[in-house]
Amino acid sequence: LISRLLCFLTVAVSLSVVVASPALAADDAQGTRTWTTKAGSYSMEARYVSQDESSVKLAKDDGTEVEVVKNRLCTEDNQWLTMTYFKEQDQACDQQCQSLRDQLTHEQASCTGALIALHNQFKPSPIAGLLAAVSCSAIDNDPKKAVTLLNEAMRRITVQRELTPNAHRDTLVSVLNDLAVCEIKLGKPSPAANHLLIALKESGPNTNGAVLHNARLLLDAASTAGARIKIKTEIASDLRLRTTQAIPRSEVNGFDQLLV
Repeated sequence: LISRLLCFLTVAVSLSVVVASPALAADDAQGTRTWTTKAGSYSMEARYVSQDESSVKLAKDDGTEVEVVKNRLCTEDNQWLTMTYFKEQDQACDQQCQSLRDQLTHEQASCTGALIALHNQFKPSPIAGLLAAVSCSAIDNDPKKAVTLLNEAMRRITVQRELTPNAHRDTLVSVLNDLAVCEIKLGKPSPAANHLLIALKESGPNTNGAVLHNARLLLDAASTAGARIKIKTEIASDLRLRTTQAIPRSEVNGFDQLLV
């Protein structure tokens, strides 16, 4: 029963799930904005070009490029730069993951090592870590390692959300769903149910169909007479209430091929 219980969202992560603030729209990142010193004594109109850990390169309207030390800029400018850095890392990571994502979708071969390397390279982004966890659990059958990767992916989302509250909403739902899968494989149904409960809350009124599907399967398995799957009463009650209120965003189709 447990081996057929839950499914991975192997195709859930794409650039479209990286939810950025309006200030990070592509046109804005390339357009001219006002940069102000920490003391507010000087400001300059310039276009963002690139940044490293300590400085940012800007281009004035006349084409002149200048390099400004970040700690000389105001808090708002530094927050903008941090959010831009997050977005750049997410985009680069997503592009690097494309071919590996296709392999995972078709389950052609394990590519865990390559995904973990990308996870370590693009340190602010949760995308490669989520995909690496899918590979670890669904293909390599190593749910414990997958949990480590998923927890780190969740930590990265939390860091991004300190500046952009809705960042990676769908990515977080996928992380929580996959954590539930791993906890079931590790014999921990109550933590699994709690992850699914949080995922349903995060999804909002139009719930991710796969998460709702998984929550119902877990509840059904726990309520069967003589079931070995036990869920803490308060968690089961909250999860059951949430599933009755949820409206699936789309029906779950073809997930039998993804059950682990």
